[in-house]
Amino acid sequence: MLIDICFNGNNASLTARDVMTSAKVEKELEKIEYQKAYSQYRFIKDKKVEDAVLPPIVFAFYAYILLKERIPKPFELVNWYYRINDFRYTEDTVNWNGKVYSRDGINGRVLRSYPSLVRDYHFFLLLTESGLFDNVTYSFQEDRNGKDILIVQNGIEYQVSLFVATRRSLAFKEIKNTCRHTYENEIQVPLLLGDAQQCGDFYLYSQKDIDFIKTKTCIL
Repeated sequence: MLIDICFNGNNASLTARDVMTSAKVEKELEKIEYQKAYSQYRFIKDKKVEDAVLPPIVFAFYAYILLKERIPKPFELVNWYYRINDFRYTEDTVNWNGKVYSRDGINGRVLRSYPSLVRDYHFFLLLTESGLFDNVTYSFQEDRNGKDILIVQNGIEYQVSLFVATRRSLAFKEIKNTCRHTYENEIQVPLLLGDAQQCGDFYLYSQKDIDFIKTKTCIL
């Protein structure tokens, strides 16, 4: 529920409450046919698009939730991504920042990101609803710095890193560990697909992952 719109000098902010719950997310995911939506883009991976520094998809995802108070369906996110970034596009191409990209390539990139966006947001809600931690925060700016979720417990801040435990993602995480995404109090929480909670076409974190974080934050 949007409760305030605030302007202060050159700054503006939106304040909302009771936007979503984990149960509501799960109910919506049961009805979303992600695999059907993604199937036509499964084998489309345009290197120019993949290497491009495009507007962040995660920002579009959370802006949609804040304003619409629900999870966007896959192509709703694609259309919203185009809309809020004011892309100029034809049936086949997208013009952004003076460069031309494949529209199918961008669609595929957005749709590939979709499951992890849903999964991370659902887990943020689970952590918040657990009531176990002093504070649980998601920040778009911190996300850009590699901090998926921030937890404060007993005055200590922990950075929670979320990723699927596939060979490719583990290798990518190892690269990030040796480059820039390493933190003193980082808690890495790999999602094991064989043990994950399944909800429709999606694999989600669950209570056992919260229990794992409890052990890392010294909650008995």
